Amino acid sequence: MNSSLVSIRKDSSLNPAPSLATTTPESAILDDPITLLELQIANKGLKCGKSCSLDLISNEMLKNLSNVANLSLLRVFNHCLETGKYPWHTSVITPIFKSGNPFSPDNYRAIAVGSCMGKLSLVSF
Repeated sequence: MNSSLVSIRKDSSLNPAPSLATTTPESAILDDPITLLELQIANKGLKCGKSCSLDLISNEMLKNLSNVANLSLLRVFNHCLETGKYPWHTSVITPIFKSGNPFSPDNYRAIAVGSCMGKLSLVSF
């Protein structure tokens, strides 16, 4: 075996990489559950008149949820945060023609419409 590679391995074993699981005081707040106030603030920031995705849940529906429904939504979002599961990863992509030859894919731009629930959850996280 090449002696320079052996020396590199020996040097790297003396200085192990820092653990990704290390929690600093600044990052500890990211592990806290989402509060109802945070959800309400994020909900107020949703824009009306936007398209909805495959789940057919619009921002208007989310903005008009009852307090009981908001608490249920909060439980769902906190469960996603605890488990690391994000169920709103699907978007509807529509090609929009710009100009030129309609048979060339370069003359289209993609518009992706994601889930309004997913957008609200990301703003809340």
